[in-house]
Amino acid sequence: MSSLPPIVTPALLSSIRCHPNLPAHMWYCIAATTLSQLNRPDEIPKVYQYALQHGAGRADVAVPSRNEMLRISRRIREALVKAAAVGGVPKTINALLELKKVTPDDLLDDHNADLSPTGRRSDVYSTPASDILQRGQAFFDAIYGKLTKRVMGRMDRSGTEDLGLVARLVYGYVLSNTSILSAAETSFVMIAGLIPQDVSRPKLPRRRRADEHLGEPPTKGASERCAQRRSHCRRGESCEERRHRTMSRLWNGSTGLPNARRLGLESRTCRSLRPSATIDLIRGPGRADAWGA
Repeated sequence: MSSLPPIVTPALLSSIRCHPNLPAHMWYCIAATTLSQLNRPDEIPKVYQYALQHGAGRADVAVPSRNEMLRISRRIREALVKAAAVGGVPKTINALLELKKVTPDDLLDDHNADLSPTGRRSDVYSTPASDILQRGQAFFDAIYGKLTKRVMGRMDRSGTEDLGLVARLVYGYVLSNTSILSAAETSFVMIAGLIPQDVSRPKLPRRRRADEHLGEPPTKGASERCAQRRSHCRRGESCEERRHRTMSRLWNGSTGLPNARRLGLESRTCRSLRPSATIDLIRGPGRADAWGA
């Protein structure tokens, strides 16, 4: 991996850190998560060290306090842990081990400590599983809203019920834990992990196809949407033009997670996480202006 060309530069990190639409303490979490999903854990230490040197905010800090550095350390680790839910555990392992190499000893959390900063040990060993699963379901509902039953139902009917069970475990024990990253911040991490993989949301079947599969007539809403699509075609709008219009509407006001607003994600912030913007950003400083596109 050392033979690969470098991605992260001070200029690139400065452009991310100073982006006006990103919360102060999220830029380094987003950058580290994206790098982990691009299988470049070797670049993550640069992000971490830059955050420790310059602080988490947009303005430079002469010397961040130890508490500030500890907060940065825990948040970036938590982001990488939660990224395992969308990118896989092996990438998270590699990322965390690379990060540990440059983390000062006093900013590491002792696995034998009585108190866990995330509280997950208590979740696993002391809290009833039903409580954790219920918390995870509530988090899942907050993200998918009215699509919850369709998304979870499709996983349950994927050919093995275990897919739905795995999702419930991940949301319960990993994603819904908000001790370090809030629900909105967790959504940022999920988006940053999904976009580089081009899997921004589950591919649900169109309602009409789903209804036909169940042997039922299309719903009124589906019929109206089909009529609307035919109307656009009659006006001379090509399928490619309609697709471009639809994607522009989706990514200019949405994160790709249906209930972004319920999680506190403003549309202006979501625009900074459009797929093209995120991918262009991570390619190099020459493309950093894509975040402001």
